[in-house]
Amino acid sequence: MKLYVPATFAFLFVAFYQLSGGSDYVPRDGSRQAEAQKQRVTRVAEARSVIAPVASTKNRAEAGEAVVTRASLDLSSVATSAPAKAEAVELPKVQPIARVTLLTDPVAAPVTVRARPEMAPKAKDVRTILKSRVNMRMGPGTSFNVLTKVDQGMEVEVLQEPGNGWMKLRIVETGKVGWMSAGLVSAAAN
Repeated sequence: MKLYVPATFAFLFVAFYQLSGGSDYVPRDGSRQAEAQKQRVTRVAEARSVIAPVASTKNRAEAGEAVVTRASLDLSSVATSAPAKAEAVELPKVQPIARVTLLTDPVAAPVTVRARPEMAPKAKDVRTILKSRVNMRMGPGTSFNVLTKVDQGMEVEVLQEPGNGWMKLRIVETGKVGWMSAGLVSAAAN
């Protein structure tokens, strides 16, 4: 009995494969598969016509095409009008901002990573609730369910302020996240 189910599936698979045409299968004209295959062939043909292979960079530059090679990029030599003949230009190598290696040796020196300024953490925008027993909702509107009630004077962190009269907040004390009317929260401290 243990072999009966797998044997049945194997038989059904082979039967379906053979009845559908096997390795010689060709979709019928007008079927979804035939249309999808035509679209794939059309896209490949369009891509090949856009990206035509050329023998070498030198031949392309002589033909007047723009060619990018590995020389230093000097923007002062680039003319504002279209040149009669394109020159080979090399792009500079991109240097990583920070290099991080995982240390498996506990004696090895630590790695210092410098972060980009735009990745520096923002200061938290912490405000207080102005009214007593305010509803915090699941979304920005009164049609959303109430998550919890928030008391007057509780501190909340502003996560999002889209400008539609609602604010996405996190209660500092409990960590619950929800939406509240912007008029019920104190103004931002400048």
